[in-house]
Amino acid sequence: MPDTVWILIAHGSRRAESSTDHAALCAAVAEAAGTPVEPAYLEIAGPSIPEAVTSAVDGGATTVVLLPYFLHPGNHVREDLPRIAQECRDAHPGTAVELRTHVGADPRLVGLLASLVDDASANGSD
Repeated sequence: MPDTVWILIAHGSRRAESSTDHAALCAAVAEAAGTPVEPAYLEIAGPSIPEAVTSAVDGGATTVVLLPYFLHPGNHVREDLPRIAQECRDAHPGTAVELRTHVGADPRLVGLLASLVDDASANGSD
């Protein structure tokens, strides 16, 4: 396993299809980015964030980057994820555990959504 592993964090769902879809997304992102991207879930589904971090560390990662796949900065983004990231740092003191900003904060999301609206409008689907 490379030195750096990314963990794409979803909320988690009781529907097995959601976990399958999230794992497929992680695989597609990993292929596009050329770096390992592993799935994790805040709650309900597994692996949990601590489990995914431990797996990455056990695989030889020296840096683990947590990327929250959340659109808005609710309590999970503002409180739960920073707390869990700190717990992972405490559990793996020799590993850099970085918590990135949630996906919804990226300004490129506006362009993506605008292009989807433009595409739908151009196809008469408005």
